[in-house]
Amino acid sequence: MAPLKMTLSPKPRLWPSALLVVFSRCYNKHMSKNIKSKRSDTLVKTIENKYGVDLVYQSDAELNTVLKNEGLPSLSELLKMVQKQNA
Repeated sequence: MAPLKMTLSPKPRLWPSALLVVFSRCYNKHMSKNIKSKRSDTLVKTIENKYGVDLVYQSDAELNTVLKNEGLPSLSELLKMVQKQNA
């Protein structure tokens, strides 16, 4: 029996796009330090407990109401605003 020869192909194989999508999602989930997006009906008390902030709204208010009242587009912007106010 002849020994097997290992040869490298001249062009590297490209990853299937589906694997790249899965990899990028996993990378973003585990490697980035961005604030995870929340549903608009998330309660204020949930955000206050998770991020250790006081939003000065009733605990049963929803995130979309707070964002609308403050004129902000996202939770991350809201948390930045609260952090600036507390500094």
